[in-house]
Amino acid sequence: ESEAYIGKLTREAIELAGNWPVKKGQVVYIKPNLVNSWVDMFEGQSVTSPEQQAHVTDVRIVREICKMAHESGAKKIIIGEGTRSGADSASLSHWGYYHIADELNKQGLNVVVEPIGEADYTWVKTKGLCHSEYAIPTAIAKEADVLICCPQMKCHTVAGTSLALKNVSVGIPTHKVYGTFKLALPHLKFAEWTTELNLVRKKNGKGTPIIDYVVCDALWAGEGEQGGAWGGPGSFPVAMGLIIAGSDPVATDSVTTAVMGFNPENYGQYRMAAQHGLGTMDLTKIEVVGKSILEVQEKLVAPMHSWRWPDEAAGNVKWDEIWPLPAGVE
Repeated sequence: ESEAYIGKLTREAIELAGNWPVKKGQVVYIKPNLVNSWVDMFEGQSVTSPEQQAHVTDVRIVREICKMAHESGAKKIIIGEGTRSGADSASLSHWGYYHIADELNKQGLNVVVEPIGEADYTWVKTKGLCHSEYAIPTAIAKEADVLICCPQMKCHTVAGTSLALKNVSVGIPTHKVYGTFKLALPHLKFAEWTTELNLVRKKNGKGTPIIDYVVCDALWAGEGEQGGAWGGPGSFPVAMGLIIAGSDPVATDSVTTAVMGFNPENYGQYRMAAQHGLGTMDLTKIEVVGKSILEVQEKLVAPMHSWRWPDEAAGNVKWDEIWPLPAGVE
Protein backbone atom coordinates (compact mmCIF):
# COMPACT_ATOMS: atom_id res chain seq x y z
CA GLU A 1 0.00 0.00 0.00
CA SER A 2 1.03 3.63 -0.41
CA GLU A 3 2.74 5.69 2.27
CA ALA A 4 -0.29 7.98 2.41
CA TYR A 5 -2.71 5.08 2.92
CA ILE A 6 -0.64 3.51 5.70
CA GLY A 7 -0.28 6.88 7.39
CA LYS A 8 -4.05 7.36 7.21
CA LEU A 9 -4.70 3.85 8.58
CA THR A 10 -2.30 4.45 11.47
CA ARG A 11 -3.85 7.77 12.38
CA GLU A 12 -7.38 6.37 12.18
CA ALA A 13 -6.51 3.46 14.48
CA ILE A 14 -4.99 5.78 17.09
CA GLU A 15 -7.90 8.22 16.92
CA LEU A 16 -10.41 5.38 17.30
CA ALA A 17 -8.55 3.88 20.26
CA GLY A 18 -8.16 7.24 21.99
CA ASN A 19 -6.12 7.92 25.14
CA TRP A 20 -3.18 9.22 23.11
CA PRO A 21 -0.52 9.85 25.79
CA VAL A 22 1.77 12.50 24.28
CA LYS A 23 1.73 16.01 25.74
CA LYS A 24 3.58 19.24 25.03
CA GLY A 25 7.24 19.28 26.05
CA GLN A 26 7.59 15.51 26.49
CA VAL A 27 10.28 13.12 25.30
CA VAL A 28 8.76 10.24 23.33
CA TYR A 29 10.51 6.91 22.78
CA ILE A 30 9.22 4.74 19.91
CA LYS A 31 10.16 1.05 19.98
CA PRO A 32 9.62 -0.78 16.64
CA ASN A 33 10.36 -4.48 16.12
CA LEU A 34 13.25 -5.14 13.74
CA VAL A 35 14.18 -8.73 14.48
CA ASN A 36 15.93 -9.42 11.19
CA SER A 37 19.71 -9.53 11.23
CA TRP A 38 22.45 -8.68 8.76
CA VAL A 39 21.96 -12.15 7.23
CA ASP A 40 18.38 -11.29 6.27
CA MET A 41 19.41 -7.91 4.93
CA PHE A 42 21.99 -9.45 2.61
CA GLU A 43 19.23 -11.53 1.04
CA GLY A 44 18.21 -8.27 -0.61
CA GLN A 45 14.47 -8.41 0.10
CA SER A 46 12.73 -5.06 -0.03
CA VAL A 47 11.24 -3.41 3.03
CA THR A 48 7.74 -3.96 1.64
CA SER A 49 8.13 -7.61 0.60
CA PRO A 50 5.62 -9.93 2.32
CA GLU A 51 8.46 -11.96 3.82
CA GLN A 52 9.82 -8.91 5.61
CA GLN A 53 6.42 -7.43 6.41
CA ALA A 54 5.78 -10.63 8.39
CA HIS A 55 8.87 -9.93 10.53
CA VAL A 56 9.55 -6.21 10.94
CA THR A 57 7.59 -3.07 11.81
CA ASP A 58 6.75 -1.02 8.72
CA VAL A 59 8.71 2.23 8.91
CA ARG A 60 5.77 4.12 7.41
CA ILE A 61 3.73 3.46 10.56
CA VAL A 62 6.49 4.88 12.74
CA ARG A 63 6.75 7.93 10.49
CA GLU A 64 3.08 8.74 11.13
CA ILE A 65 3.49 8.24 14.89
CA CYS A 66 6.42 10.69 14.84
CA LYS A 67 4.23 13.24 13.08
CA MET A 68 1.43 12.79 15.61
CA ALA A 69 3.84 13.11 18.53
CA HIS A 70 5.21 16.32 17.02
CA GLU A 71 1.69 17.67 16.52
CA SER A 72 1.06 17.00 20.22
CA GLY A 73 4.08 19.09 21.18
CA ALA A 74 6.76 16.46 21.82
CA LYS A 75 10.13 18.18 22.20
CA LYS A 76 12.13 15.10 21.24
CA ILE A 77 11.35 11.76 19.60
CA ILE A 78 13.72 8.80 19.95
CA ILE A 79 13.37 5.72 17.75
CA GLY A 80 15.24 2.88 19.43
CA GLU A 81 15.74 -0.81 18.73
CA GLY A 82 17.93 -3.65 19.96
CA THR A 83 17.81 -6.34 17.26
CA ARG A 84 18.42 -10.04 17.82
CA SER A 85 21.80 -10.03 16.06
CA GLY A 86 23.17 -6.88 17.64
CA ALA A 87 23.45 -5.23 14.24
CA ASP A 88 21.21 -2.40 15.42
CA SER A 89 22.60 0.44 13.30
CA ALA A 90 22.60 -1.70 10.17
CA SER A 91 19.03 -2.87 10.76
CA LEU A 92 17.73 0.61 11.53
CA SER A 93 19.44 1.87 8.38
CA HIS A 94 18.29 -0.98 6.14
CA TRP A 95 14.65 -0.71 7.19
CA GLY A 96 14.58 3.05 6.62
CA TYR A 97 14.66 4.55 10.09
CA TYR A 98 17.62 6.88 9.60
CA HIS A 99 16.02 7.99 6.35
CA ILE A 100 12.72 8.99 7.95
CA ALA A 101 14.56 10.71 10.82
CA ASP A 102 16.49 12.84 8.30
CA GLU A 103 13.31 13.55 6.37
CA LEU A 104 11.31 14.56 9.44
CA ASN A 105 14.12 16.64 10.94
CA LYS A 106 14.17 18.71 7.74
CA GLN A 107 10.49 19.41 8.42
CA GLY A 108 11.27 20.81 11.88
CA LEU A 109 10.89 17.71 14.06
CA ASN A 110 13.55 16.55 16.52
CA VAL A 111 13.96 12.84 15.81
CA VAL A 112 16.93 10.79 17.07
CA VAL A 113 17.64 7.17 16.09
CA GLU A 114 19.12 5.06 18.90
CA PRO A 115 20.77 1.67 18.25
CA ILE A 116 20.20 0.18 21.71
CA GLY A 117 23.30 -2.02 21.61
CA GLU A 118 25.46 1.09 21.17
CA ALA A 119 23.64 3.36 23.62
CA ASP A 120 24.34 4.15 27.27
CA TYR A 121 22.48 1.88 29.64
CA THR A 122 21.16 2.03 33.20
CA TRP A 123 20.40 -0.77 35.65
CA VAL A 124 16.76 -0.67 36.77
CA LYS A 125 15.28 -2.51 39.75
CA THR A 126 12.39 -4.93 39.25
CA LYS A 127 9.70 -6.59 41.33
CA GLY A 128 11.95 -9.64 41.56
CA LEU A 129 9.81 -12.28 39.88
CA CYS A 130 12.89 -13.57 38.08
CA HIS A 131 15.79 -11.08 38.15
CA SER A 132 16.32 -8.20 40.55
CA GLU A 133 17.48 -5.76 37.85
CA TYR A 134 17.96 -5.30 34.10
CA ALA A 135 20.25 -3.14 31.96
CA ILE A 136 18.14 -0.99 29.60
CA PRO A 137 18.78 2.20 27.62
CA THR A 138 19.30 5.25 29.80
CA ALA A 139 17.00 7.13 27.44
CA ILE A 140 14.13 4.82 28.49
CA ALA A 141 15.06 4.56 32.16
CA LYS A 142 15.63 8.27 32.78
CA GLU A 143 14.71 10.52 29.86
CA ALA A 144 11.52 9.29 28.18
CA ASP A 145 8.15 10.50 29.43
CA VAL A 146 6.22 8.26 27.03
CA LEU A 147 7.08 4.98 25.29
CA ILE A 148 5.06 3.93 22.26
CA CYS A 149 5.55 0.27 21.43
CA CYS A 150 5.18 -0.75 17.78
CA PRO A 151 5.33 -4.54 17.50
CA GLN A 152 4.74 -6.55 14.36
CA MET A 153 2.00 -9.21 14.54
CA LYS A 154 3.57 -12.66 14.53
CA CYS A 155 3.81 -16.04 16.20
CA HIS A 156 6.81 -16.94 18.34
CA THR A 157 8.46 -20.18 19.40
CA VAL A 158 8.86 -19.11 23.05
CA ALA A 159 6.20 -16.47 23.69
CA GLY A 160 3.40 -17.98 21.58
CA THR A 161 2.54 -14.60 20.08
CA SER A 162 5.10 -11.83 19.72
CA LEU A 163 3.47 -8.48 20.39
CA ALA A 164 4.01 -5.41 22.61
CA LEU A 165 5.03 -7.02 25.91
CA LYS A 166 7.52 -9.30 24.19
CA ASN A 167 8.81 -6.50 21.94
CA VAL A 168 9.90 -4.61 25.05
CA SER A 169 11.19 -7.51 27.11
CA VAL A 170 13.49 -8.81 24.38
CA GLY A 171 14.19 -5.56 22.54
CA ILE A 172 15.28 -3.08 25.21
CA PRO A 173 17.86 -5.03 27.29
CA THR A 174 21.28 -4.10 25.94
CA HIS A 175 23.58 -6.40 23.97
CA LYS A 176 26.45 -4.97 26.01
CA VAL A 177 25.23 -7.07 28.93
CA TYR A 178 23.08 -9.83 27.40
CA GLY A 179 24.99 -10.61 24.20
CA THR A 180 23.97 -11.58 20.69
CA PHE A 181 20.42 -13.01 20.53
CA LYS A 182 20.08 -11.75 24.17
CA LEU A 183 21.03 -15.27 25.24
CA ALA A 184 21.91 -14.15 28.78
CA LEU A 185 18.27 -13.19 29.43
CA PRO A 186 16.14 -15.73 31.34
CA HIS A 187 14.34 -17.33 28.41
CA LEU A 188 13.25 -20.30 30.52
CA LYS A 189 11.26 -17.91 32.72
CA PHE A 190 9.81 -15.87 29.91
CA ALA A 191 6.51 -14.85 31.56
CA GLU A 192 8.22 -13.69 34.74
CA TRP A 193 10.93 -11.79 32.87
CA THR A 194 8.43 -10.12 30.53
CA THR A 195 6.12 -9.09 33.35
CA GLU A 196 8.75 -7.68 35.70
CA LEU A 197 10.53 -5.72 32.96
CA ASN A 198 7.29 -4.20 31.67
CA LEU A 199 6.40 -3.20 35.26
CA VAL A 200 9.53 -1.04 35.54
CA ARG A 201 8.68 2.64 35.76
CA LYS A 202 10.44 5.24 33.63
CA LYS A 203 11.87 8.57 34.89
CA ASN A 204 14.08 6.93 37.52
CA GLY A 205 11.20 4.85 38.83
CA LYS A 206 8.83 7.80 39.22
CA GLY A 207 7.14 7.69 35.81
CA THR A 208 4.69 5.35 34.14
CA PRO A 209 5.37 1.64 33.44
CA ILE A 210 7.48 1.03 30.33
CA ILE A 211 4.68 0.93 27.71
CA ASP A 212 2.28 3.88 27.51
CA TYR A 213 0.73 3.07 24.15
CA VAL A 214 0.72 0.28 21.56
CA VAL A 215 0.43 0.62 17.80
CA CYS A 216 0.68 -2.87 16.33
CA ASP A 217 1.70 -3.37 12.71
CA ALA A 218 -0.82 -5.95 11.53
CA LEU A 219 -0.58 -5.12 7.83
CA TRP A 220 0.88 -8.61 7.55
CA ALA A 221 1.02 -11.39 10.13
CA GLY A 222 3.74 -13.97 10.56
CA GLU A 223 2.39 -17.49 11.14
CA GLY A 224 3.96 -20.89 11.79
CA GLU A 225 7.16 -19.43 13.22
CA GLN A 226 10.08 -21.83 12.89
CA GLY A 227 12.70 -20.36 15.18
CA GLY A 228 13.92 -17.57 12.95
CA ALA A 229 16.16 -16.28 15.74
CA TRP A 230 17.67 -19.73 16.18
CA GLY A 231 18.41 -20.69 12.59
CA GLY A 232 15.00 -21.58 11.17
CA PRO A 233 13.26 -19.81 8.28
CA GLY A 234 11.08 -17.65 10.52
CA SER A 235 7.43 -16.79 9.92
CA PHE A 236 5.28 -17.14 6.81
CA PRO A 237 3.38 -14.03 5.65
CA VAL A 238 -0.40 -13.68 5.84
CA ALA A 239 -2.05 -10.46 4.60
CA MET A 240 -4.17 -8.79 7.31
CA GLY A 241 -4.36 -5.10 6.36
CA LEU A 242 -4.78 -3.86 9.94
CA ILE A 243 -3.35 -1.45 12.49
CA ILE A 244 -4.33 -2.26 16.09
CA ALA A 245 -3.85 0.44 18.73
CA GLY A 246 -4.55 0.86 22.43
CA SER A 247 -3.37 2.35 25.71
CA ASP A 248 -3.51 -0.91 27.70
CA PRO A 249 -0.66 -3.16 26.51
CA VAL A 250 -2.16 -6.35 27.93
CA ALA A 251 -5.59 -5.64 26.44
CA THR A 252 -4.11 -4.65 23.08
CA ASP A 253 -1.91 -7.76 22.96
CA SER A 254 -4.87 -9.95 24.02
CA VAL A 255 -7.17 -8.55 21.33
CA THR A 256 -4.41 -8.91 18.73
CA THR A 257 -3.83 -12.51 19.82
CA ALA A 258 -7.57 -13.18 19.41
CA VAL A 259 -7.47 -11.60 15.94
CA MET A 260 -4.72 -14.11 15.12
CA GLY A 261 -7.12 -16.89 16.12
CA PHE A 262 -5.46 -17.78 19.43
CA ASN A 263 -6.74 -17.68 23.00
CA PRO A 264 -4.70 -15.15 25.02
CA GLU A 265 -5.42 -17.12 28.19
CA ASN A 266 -3.23 -19.92 26.80
CA TYR A 267 -0.09 -17.78 27.04
CA GLY A 268 1.74 -17.25 30.30
CA GLN A 269 2.97 -13.76 29.46
CA TYR A 270 -0.58 -12.38 29.34
CA ARG A 271 -1.87 -14.26 32.38
CA MET A 272 1.04 -13.09 34.52
CA ALA A 273 0.97 -9.51 33.23
CA ALA A 274 -2.75 -9.26 34.04
CA GLN A 275 -2.20 -10.86 37.45
CA HIS A 276 0.38 -8.18 38.31
CA GLY A 277 -1.79 -5.26 37.20
CA LEU A 278 -0.26 -4.35 33.84
CA GLY A 279 -3.69 -4.45 32.19
CA THR A 280 -6.66 -6.67 31.43
CA MET A 281 -6.73 -9.78 29.27
CA ASP A 282 -10.45 -10.50 29.76
CA LEU A 283 -11.93 -9.97 26.30
CA THR A 284 -15.42 -9.53 27.78
CA LYS A 285 -14.14 -6.40 29.59
CA ILE A 286 -12.25 -4.82 26.68
CA GLU A 287 -13.99 -2.30 24.43
CA VAL A 288 -13.07 -2.94 20.81
CA VAL A 289 -13.87 -0.08 18.40
CA GLY A 290 -13.60 0.08 14.63
CA LYS A 291 -13.75 -3.41 13.15
CA SER A 292 -14.84 -6.22 15.47
CA ILE A 293 -12.55 -9.15 16.24
CA LEU A 294 -14.86 -11.48 14.30
CA GLU A 295 -14.78 -9.26 11.21
CA VAL A 296 -11.01 -9.48 10.85
CA GLN A 297 -10.06 -12.70 12.67
CA GLU A 298 -7.82 -15.23 10.96
CA LYS A 299 -6.95 -18.74 12.10
CA LEU A 300 -3.19 -18.54 11.90
CA VAL A 301 -0.91 -21.55 12.22
CA ALA A 302 0.93 -21.75 15.55
CA PRO A 303 4.71 -22.25 15.66
CA MET A 304 5.77 -25.65 14.38
CA HIS A 305 6.01 -28.40 17.03
CA SER A 306 9.68 -29.07 16.43
CA TRP A 307 10.56 -25.42 17.11
CA ARG A 308 8.39 -24.77 20.18
CA TRP A 309 10.15 -24.28 23.46
CA PRO A 310 8.86 -26.35 26.40
CA ASP A 311 5.54 -25.09 27.74
CA GLU A 312 7.20 -24.53 31.10
CA ALA A 313 9.51 -21.88 29.61
CA ALA A 314 6.66 -19.39 29.16
CA GLY A 315 3.69 -21.01 30.86
CA ASN A 316 2.00 -21.76 27.52
CA VAL A 317 -0.75 -24.36 27.00
CA LYS A 318 -2.96 -25.56 24.11
CA TRP A 319 -0.92 -24.01 21.29
CA ASP A 320 -3.17 -25.61 18.64
CA GLU A 321 -6.56 -25.04 20.28
CA ILE A 322 -9.43 -24.38 17.86
CA TRP A 323 -10.85 -21.58 19.92
CA PRO A 324 -14.22 -19.80 19.72
CA LEU A 325 -14.50 -16.26 21.07
CA PRO A 326 -16.12 -16.02 24.54
CA ALA A 327 -19.88 -15.48 24.65
CA GLY A 328 -20.78 -11.85 24.01
CA VAL A 329 -17.44 -10.97 22.39
CA GLU A 330 -17.44 -9.91 18.76
